[in-house]
Amino acid sequence: YSYNAEVAGLSYYLSQDTKGISLYIGGYSDKLPLLLEKVIDKMKHMRIEPHRFSIFKDEITRAYENFSLEAPFQHSIYYMGSLFHQNIWTYNEHLSEIKHISVQDVQAFIPSILGSLHIEGLVHGSLEKEQAIRMFASIQTMLQPRPLTPNQFLGERATVVPQGHQYVYSLNVTDLEEVNSAISHYSQICSVKNIPLRNRLNLVAQIAQEPCFNQLRTREQLGYMVFSGSKRYLDMLAFRVLIQSERDPVYLENRVLEFLESLRTIIADMNEADYQSQVDSLIAERQEKFQNLYEEGQKYWIEIESGYYEFDDIQKDVKELGLITQASLLEFYDQFIMPSAPQNSTVSVHMLSQKTPLAVEELNVELLYPVLTYLGLIDKTMSEGDFKALIADHAVHTESELRSCLVDVLELSETNIDQVVYKIKQGPSELSKRDHTKLPENYRAIVDPVQFKRSMPLSAAAVSCYPFTTLSCI
Repeated sequence: YSYNAEVAGLSYYLSQDTKGISLYIGGYSDKLPLLLEKVIDKMKHMRIEPHRFSIFKDEITRAYENFSLEAPFQHSIYYMGSLFHQNIWTYNEHLSEIKHISVQDVQAFIPSILGSLHIEGLVHGSLEKEQAIRMFASIQTMLQPRPLTPNQFLGERATVVPQGHQYVYSLNVTDLEEVNSAISHYSQICSVKNIPLRNRLNLVAQIAQEPCFNQLRTREQLGYMVFSGSKRYLDMLAFRVLIQSERDPVYLENRVLEFLESLRTIIADMNEADYQSQVDSLIAERQEKFQNLYEEGQKYWIEIESGYYEFDDIQKDVKELGLITQASLLEFYDQFIMPSAPQNSTVSVHMLSQKTPLAVEELNVELLYPVLTYLGLIDKTMSEGDFKALIADHAVHTESELRSCLVDVLELSETNIDQVVYKIKQGPSELSKRDHTKLPENYRAIVDPVQFKRSMPLSAAAVSCYPFTTLSCI
């Protein structure tokens, strides 16, 4: 039906996850019910051709096998997710299982999966309520599924990291030719239902974006992949920093901790106008109008699929953002995100490259000003912009160029120049009191991820923000 549907201005696609099957149908409303019936009928009476089964099985098997060749930062994201989801299977487990699956197994599975269902849907656009009800009634009539039991509606629950605990899960990068390592640093904050905390988290995430990139990517040149923001796993929200770099994960972890300490100063030093600009920007982003019908429908469907049905979250968030003072944001930061915070709950995933990176001769010129400032070799009243203007006519990318610049412009002694070159080569860790060769003593190693999840408390499962009697009247 795909080609004929497309010609008629219609489209559909199927997807699946651990919770079930999703079917999307869109296009001109007068033909949607017919297309829906055709697709459902085909699903119910599908006959799998052996040669097509072999093709799809090979494609899926290759996709599982190719996971090992994905970038280290993608692996760090995947393994972080595996720590916070209870019902998840690794790619190796998928590979072990798929080779035993036959076309007969899948054919026999179809009546089983469609025979017991809970059907939930969204009709959005120019269809009347009565038409929508008839569409879903026809699905029930065609499939006649048995209802799920109440225990099958308990929902997924996320791992909750105890307050004041920090964990690290370290793995080797599986691609032996990959020179990059990566880390995902995840500071768990609160339940998604906590309106005051979730909005403070989003505000911190917005403020952090530019300084995180400027410090860890531009100045320290740790790698091309540097990202920070909020992250959600089921019911739980967190602040996340993600880095892929040729530096080892322990070093990267310490640079993230150093950045999080400096971010507190950045927030504290913001003047009233700059702070309000950040708040207004986030409010404007939350109130941004949908670009099309599909985008609006996706917003509603995400709320349905999540199990929270919080369709008025934008209004709640905008109201809360208007109440967040700079002082209350700092209080939040000191409580949850600062590495030394009593309620800081952190998990880091470290992906360690097994290949030694090539030595790079070019020096990181972005470190020149902070190194000279740290050593007291330039006037403290000179801004970084003024310093860059001072050396603008001098190339400082190699050691010999740097030494010439320091003699010609700053007239430094050979001893001082040796100090500057050494500290630039060592990187920003030389400007810190933190030992970048090891993790903080309070970090606990995750040796067995399954045992880790067994020992951790769980979040609440999703609970609707509205009674279903209210939803049925919309």
